[in-house]
Amino acid sequence: MDNRAKALIANIIIVLTEISGFIWHFLHEKETFRYYTQDSNLFSLIASTAFAVWLLKNLKTKAKVPMILRMLRYMGATALSLTFLVVLLILAPAKGANGHYIMMFSKWSSFCFHTLCPILSFISFCFLEKHEKLTMKDNFIVIVPTCIYAVVLLIMNAARIIEGPYFFFHIYEQPVWTSIMWLIVLVTFDFLIGLAIRKIAVAKR
Repeated sequence: MDNRAKALIANIIIVLTEISGFIWHFLHEKETFRYYTQDSNLFSLIASTAFAVWLLKNLKTKAKVPMILRMLRYMGATALSLTFLVVLLILAPAKGANGHYIMMFSKWSSFCFHTLCPILSFISFCFLEKHEKLTMKDNFIVIVPTCIYAVVLLIMNAARIIEGPYFFFHIYEQPVWTSIMWLIVLVTFDFLIGLAIRKIAVAKR
């Protein structure tokens, strides 16, 4: 089985896992799409669906992946990796001794969104999918979804439309510069994750 067929299977698994995670979430949770977790996984669902459909149509050809699909998958893999690492390194530890279990394994949606889908997406993009050579310009484009989310949530918090949902958006409970610093750190982290993914993906092809 060649890598294109493996990539197709991997993206189908990602799509099915994402769908099952959202079904569980809609049935058991009230909060939806305020969180970067749900937004990044929805983005990944769209990207992997589009990519799987294209692969299915071009499985036995040597057609090059269209730029828009390449960027969608790159953005999706980067956003999910950011979700995984922020939960692993920041949010789960803040929950206490059982934080990693609570946020990464205790619920089916959490397991899908915080753990399984990010890992599957990373493996598929870096080791199975064959895209045209990614560039530094692509690395800057890949952080756009995160920047849009951060700016929109910051404005909505400033207007008191919503509160949070993450502590770094609580601009009325901490100095404004603290929120800005956190956003700079997260966007920079997102950029570095995208850079690492690009380096790994290029090195493996």
